[in-house]
Amino acid sequence: MRILLLSATEEEISTTVRHLESNALTSSLTDFKTKNHEVRILVSGVGPVHMAFALGRWFDSKQFDLVLHAGICGSFNDNFPINSMLEVVRERFADLGAENEEGLTLDIFDLGLDNQNRFPYSDGWCEKKKIGMELNLPKPRVLQ
Repeated sequence: MRILLLSATEEEISTTVRHLESNALTSSLTDFKTKNHEVRILVSGVGPVHMAFALGRWFDSKQFDLVLHAGICGSFNDNFPINSMLEVVRERFADLGAENEEGLTLDIFDLGLDNQNRFPYSDGWCEKKKIGMELNLPKPRVLQ
């Protein structure tokens, strides 16, 4: 299986990279082979613009069976402290839009800038595609 491991910063996946460096065959600074898997590391830079640019360059010529985006995220829920492992299965990009006079967020659908059922959205949400394997991780609810 060809796996792409994404992160915004090196620090967010440094433990995984150190593990690969110690336990896998290394063919370059970002490519590792272990058992039947090839793992490529991609550090994009912080923010959605950097990630989109980095992914656009890699997916232009590469094929992967699995893409994992690992990183640190914030939480408003004390049940998920820093260093918790979670699986995001549903996301709504609340910061993709504008604010009204009262400071409330208007998303791109409220503003009429996109169709809430155009791919990759379903009723304004991006949902994890079923891939035949499930992770046994907590799946937090996002803000509604």
